[in-house]
Amino acid sequence: MIAGSLDDPELFAGLYDRHAADIHRYAARRLGEGAADDITAEVFLVAFRTRARYDSSHRLARPRLYGIAANLIGRHRRSRVRALKALARTGEDPVAASWSERSDDRIAVQAPLAGTLAALCPEDRHVLLLVAWGGPGLPGGGRRAGDTARHRPLPPQPRPQQGPRGAAHPRDRPHPPLRRNSRDNEYVITSPARSTRRTEHAPTPYVDLTRDEWSALRDKTPLPLSAEEVEKLRGLGDVIDLDEVRDVYLPLSRLLNLYVQATSGLRGALNTFLGDAGNGHGEQRGTPFVIGVAGSVAVGKSTSARILQALLARWPEHPRVELVTTDGFLLPMKELEARGLMSRKGFPESYDRRALTRFVADIKAGKDEVTAPVYSHLIYDIVPGERLTVRRPDILIVEGLNVLQPALPGKDGRTRVGLADYFDFSVYVDAKAEDIETWYLHRFRRLRETAFQNPFSYFRKYTQVSEAEALDYARTMWRTINKPNLLENVAPTRGRATLVLRKGPDHKVQRLSLRKL
Repeated sequence: MIAGSLDDPELFAGLYDRHAADIHRYAARRLGEGAADDITAEVFLVAFRTRARYDSSHRLARPRLYGIAANLIGRHRRSRVRALKALARTGEDPVAASWSERSDDRIAVQAPLAGTLAALCPEDRHVLLLVAWGGPGLPGGGRRAGDTARHRPLPPQPRPQQGPRGAAHPRDRPHPPLRRNSRDNEYVITSPARSTRRTEHAPTPYVDLTRDEWSALRDKTPLPLSAEEVEKLRGLGDVIDLDEVRDVYLPLSRLLNLYVQATSGLRGALNTFLGDAGNGHGEQRGTPFVIGVAGSVAVGKSTSARILQALLARWPEHPRVELVTTDGFLLPMKELEARGLMSRKGFPESYDRRALTRFVADIKAGKDEVTAPVYSHLIYDIVPGERLTVRRPDILIVEGLNVLQPALPGKDGRTRVGLADYFDFSVYVDAKAEDIETWYLHRFRRLRETAFQNPFSYFRKYTQVSEAEALDYARTMWRTINKPNLLENVAPTRGRATLVLRKGPDHKVQRLSLRKL
């Protein structure tokens, strides 16, 4: 289950369902009911963040979870020792009282025992209470318990988001059940359920919608595209059709139109506020509405961006819609080779991120004309001397793998402004890694039959070998470059998106999650 969660993070919820109650009970006996929620949530947060380092030779994950819990509880050692000494004086055990009606095996801490526990060294107290309050039949026996209790201290972890009592299990929560942090593949897990009688969902930052629910929100917006136009916009290997456009992208174009109008209203409010004070330039002109579209290689984000561009340009309020891909800001091949980055093309470090951010910043500032480099998939490189010119669009769509990446600190340690800081709206196109791999291989096979046949194609060499050999190369590319980039850099930014489009194995959008305001 832990190994599988590296590809499908939602599988980790099964581990939570299986062991959360035991960890919560153990933490409650060690620290009391109030602190148990925080400890339990943080145990699974740490376990998730470090799952790549899990030794799969250990069949059971429970000892590791108890080891993490013991380390976290150790941080509360001083306050707990004081509490035990107070218990030794009063003889009153508030934890035992609050659990008096539970049927679980328990040990009532009496005053003499509490005094003895307070006098033990931290390591011995961890092991003793782990065996006593972790429940009988702890896998691994005393040796394993001792090992886990003596793990090196954990570095300080961010405080996990708290859900209310009775929060549903992650598998029952609206998508995304585990909310990802933007930097280091971190998920925030809410506290475990305390009562089976309470079934309401824990609050999340998203409104979760099925495809049918989302489709109904298009209202009476007409579909301005024909089947032929959709065919021209569709990427190789994508299966998007008129139904997908009508059900998914038409409502999205309506929502974005409402966002653009609302932004215009805010601009009017700003001008009213500034009056003649402004900055000597009088009334502020409108600046382009910027949309970011992110997702993995082969997930269909380029098709999504082109469909959005075509639909948004049909609205009379914003007819000028430009689309720019981040490919133009990849470092030239010679520079990638000089830096040893050819095997990491597509990773954040393979882009001129400063130039990309400056490009979008200039457009957002309202400059009349801004240019960008041009990338050719045919030659697999930047086209020398060629530039793309963007002239004050109503809407700019920026599509790419890493557009939602936060800015890295500068050499002086100061936080910079990131590309996503200029976005007014962002979309993340999501799917399971194994499905994306299938689509990637299918697309590679199609390209081998078409674009790669061009004599000037960088990939023509793969048309000169057997299909089996070519597909072996494609699988290697996916598993050594594209999949690691997805898991390490692209997927962790999903939680920064305004809207998440979740695709199923058939390449069609099944669910959508819209961030609340």
